[in-house]
Amino acid sequence: MTMPTFAIPELFCVKGLVALITGGGTGIGLMCARALAENGAKVYIVGRRREVLEAAVEGFRKLRATSERGGGAMVPIVGDTSEKETIVRIMKEMEGREKWLDLLINNAGVSGPRCTIIDQEGAEAIGNAMFACDMEEVIKLFKINSLGYYYMSAAFLPMLNRSPNGGQIINITSNLSFGREPVAGVLYAMSKAATTHLTKLLATILKDTNVRCNEIAPGLFPSEMTEALLDQRRSNVLQNSENVNGSERPINWLKPNAARTMQFGTPDDIASTVLYFASKRQRYLSGSVVMLDGGMLNRMPSSY
Repeated sequence: MTMPTFAIPELFCVKGLVALITGGGTGIGLMCARALAENGAKVYIVGRRREVLEAAVEGFRKLRATSERGGGAMVPIVGDTSEKETIVRIMKEMEGREKWLDLLINNAGVSGPRCTIIDQEGAEAIGNAMFACDMEEVIKLFKINSLGYYYMSAAFLPMLNRSPNGGQIINITSNLSFGREPVAGVLYAMSKAATTHLTKLLATILKDTNVRCNEIAPGLFPSEMTEALLDQRRSNVLQNSENVNGSERPINWLKPNAARTMQFGTPDDIASTVLYFASKRQRYLSGSVVMLDGGMLNRMPSSY
C-alpha cells in the first residue's frame, strides 16, 4: 500500500467542486460559501434577497482580485426554498448550468415566532404561552427550517448522484436540536430536531447510492437570526429581574459560567469544519453530526 501525501492543500482540497448553499448570502451560509469559493470551488448561493446575494458575490470578487490564490467562483440564485415551485425552478436552472452537483448545503433558517415559554411559571402560564403562538407563523418556520431541507434534498439527489467525487448533503441545524432548555423557543428547537432526524434517515436511505448525508450543529455564531434571538432574550431579562444587594440580577438567564456558554463561534470554526466535510479526500463520513458549539451543550440538559 502506497501512503498518500498528507499535505494540507491536498488533504482539504475542494478545488473544482460544484456546491449549492441555501441561505448563502449571510451568516453561517456565507461563511460556508466563502470557505469553499476561496479554495477553488464554484459555489451557488441561494437566498430571497437579491441585493444581499449580490453584495456577497461582490465582496468575494474583490477578495479574489487581491488574492494570490485566485479562488473559485460565487454565483447568486434568488429563490425561496420553502416553496416547492421555487425549488423546482432552482433545480432546473442548475441542471442547465452544471452536469452534476458535488455538495448541497441546506442552511436557510429562521428563528420563528417569539413565544416566551422559558420565562413562564406554572402549567397554566406555560400552556397559555404555548397556545398563543400563531399557527401560520409556526407552519412558515417548519417550511423553512425542516421541509425546505427535505424538498431541496429530494430535488437535487439526481445531480448529486452524478458527482464523480461522490455527492454529499450537509444539513446545518443547531445544537438546540439536542438541548432540553428552550433558550430559542420550543418550536425552533423542534424544527431543528426534525432536520437532525432527516439527516440520519437520509444517510440510511441513501446508503447504496453515490450520495452521503451529514450534519453540522452549530451553537452561537454571528448572524441576523442570532442577533434577533439575543435581542429578545435581553428584553426578557430586563422584564424578569430581581434586585439583589442593590443591583438588578436577571432570573433564569445569567447562570454560573453563562459567559462561557454565550461566546460566539468564529468564521474560522465554520470554514475549517466545512472544508473537512467537503474535501475530495474525505469520503468516510456518513450520517454524522458534528457539534460545533464551544461546549455550550455540555452546560444544559441534553441528549447527544
